[in-house]
Amino acid sequence: MVDALSAGPRAIERRDSVIAVLIAAVDEGRAHGGKAARDLPSLAAEGVVGAVFSVIYARVLRLRAGVRAEPSFLGLLNELMGMIVTPYLGAAAARRELTRPLPSARVHRRHSSDPLRDLDMRLTYRTIRVLAAVAANPGASNRRISEAADVSDQGQISKLLARLQHLGLIDNTGDGAVKGEPNSWTLTATGAEVEHAIGGASGDRGVGDWES
Repeated sequence: MVDALSAGPRAIERRDSVIAVLIAAVDEGRAHGGKAARDLPSLAAEGVVGAVFSVIYARVLRLRAGVRAEPSFLGLLNELMGMIVTPYLGAAAARRELTRPLPSARVHRRHSSDPLRDLDMRLTYRTIRVLAAVAANPGASNRRISEAADVSDQGQISKLLARLQHLGLIDNTGDGAVKGEPNSWTLTATGAEVEHAIGGASGDRGVGDWES
């Protein structure tokens, strides 16, 4: 949160990868709201994520300076979620977020190895979005993945999927071009580890869960 920008290119790349996943998740809000949400530019998601980071960043700095931040980070959850959903779902949805019971604090265990370390390519914003789309839509076709990842060019989505398949992150379980049937993409075990490592862990609330 605080030191990544001065910690060298690898730290910056990791930070950018995590932020890209968050932006992609928030941007899904355009598909879950009304006309006003659909008319929002994709840049709105970047602004929302940036605002949340700014709030947390300020409190981290205060803690490092020995000033206790109030409320606690967990206590900020509902207010931050309310801020995130407002542009997409409106004030009523934001008020519902304020009344959600807070989850228990959880200790996250670090994996003994970094699944990103052995990848033979840099995960770009688009490849991360495609990986997240496959994770959210197991068994989806090229067209469904392109819609979920907001990649309209079918040639480009085919190339991105082929790259992820070559890396062993996704697998095509459909008949595909062999029988003229749609492809059916799913994450491999390695792909699930990578998707989890860059911020797509199951159980986290995403824009698609705001109305549930």
